Amino acid sequence: MDEINWYRHDIIYRLCMMSLKLRNISAIRIGASKEDVLFSPVNLPIIRIMLGDNITPYIPGSSIKGVFRNVIENILVDSGHRDGKLESEDHVMKISQMISSLYKENRSYSTEEVLKLVSRFGLVSKVFGAPSYSSLIEFSDFYPANNVKIKTGVRDGVAIERRYGSVKHFYKVEYIEPGSVFEGTILIKNPPNYVIGMVFDVIHNYINTGLVRLGGFKSKGFGKVEMEVYSVDIRLLKNAVLSQVDKETLNPLDKFDKEIFFDREDLESFIDSSIEVWRSYVEENRD
Repeated sequence: MDEINWYRHDIIYRLCMMSLKLRNISAIRIGASKEDVLFSPVNLPIIRIMLGDNITPYIPGSSIKGVFRNVIENILVDSGHRDGKLESEDHVMKISQMISSLYKENRSYSTEEVLKLVSRFGLVSKVFGAPSYSSLIEFSDFYPANNVKIKTGVRDGVAIERRYGSVKHFYKVEYIEPGSVFEGTILIKNPPNYVIGMVFDVIHNYINTGLVRLGGFKSKGFGKVEMEVYSVDIRLLKNAVLSQVDKETLNPLDKFDKEIFFDREDLESFIDSSIEVWRSYVEENRD
């Protein structure tokens, strides 16, 4: 098998676009900025955006991306995967500074020089990015499905002075009511099949089971959500053109990868087989 540097940005070999619906099972809150608090009747308002003619709550893609990144880092570290050690802050910053220095040098540099440094990152940094290196995965913001008005509520809270156990102050926290539905996308550039399975694994076995929650006030029961992938679009580089495929064998992109079969009309099998490849990747690369 011919390996490719799938973590490069200058050539697109493959694109995977997942379209999703996100439904909150419990109350959920993604907090607004401090500037927004000044104009809010509650102490802790949720984040909103102007969408068309309306101001509506939404879920920032950055919040969802942070959840995925954290879960995958924990999977690799807890499983004893060799990449777990490559995600230490010191190692990531060292490689990032070397890449940055290469950019700043007053000479031309080759793509191969950059890729040689990027290859020293662990999987999480290659996919989610690091200082001086852009992410290969993009999480869109999630907006209300079908432009339905999102219902919100306010709950009273009490902040306790931990040292003395006395009341510190009262507050009002805003949240999105359970049962709200949002839509968004996840786009992955050049993903090996195990990276596709990695994303599905987080959705099905961590987020949808309630092991991982989204937003703030998790200790108060907030943040349980379910995500449904209702469509997957795969595009492959063929004859110098990125072409959409309906049924296709996705070949391995590196020595750790394994082929899987994609069928647009049979997403369940595609999801199951890609998760299996991801778990094999984790198991076979333990230290």
